[in-house]
Amino acid sequence: MTELVRPLLAALVNDDLRLVLAEAMVTGVEPLSPARRERAISKLVATGVLDDTGDAAMFDVAKVRDALRSLAVPRATGVERFLAADGRIDRYPTDHDTRVELLTMIAHRALQPDERVTEPVLTERLEALADDAVLLRRHLIDYGIAQRTPAGTEYWLTPRP
Repeated sequence: MTELVRPLLAALVNDDLRLVLAEAMVTGVEPLSPARRERAISKLVATGVLDDTGDAAMFDVAKVRDALRSLAVPRATGVERFLAADGRIDRYPTDHDTRVELLTMIAHRALQPDERVTEPVLTERLEALADDAVLLRRHLIDYGIAQRTPAGTEYWLTPRP
């Protein structure tokens, strides 16, 4: 929804776009009666888009800019910047330390300390966290964040020192 609202609001704060929009909106439209015009103005004033405190109702660009700012989503920082909005891994960091930090965070979402799980259980949990659960499971082992039995039947978090 936000991806649709943001460009609409942004168009309303651009003077050129607003003028073209106004011209397009009135083409082929019958003029409003004075009563309908007053009702329309009242509704627009109520939304905050029009300011009628002066001699004539004026479009309030500041209100639309405020609405745009309210839609702003803070940018993720730390390893969270590698996650999609749904919390799944979007991409892997190239920096080794950052990758280890991301994998450690994800491992603790999938496994509890002192918990041992079977490969199918771990794979199912990892599927909720990444598109390629098998690759993620391999990364957890390769980076020493998780351990497994020699046969690969059970997995657990590597104890922290």
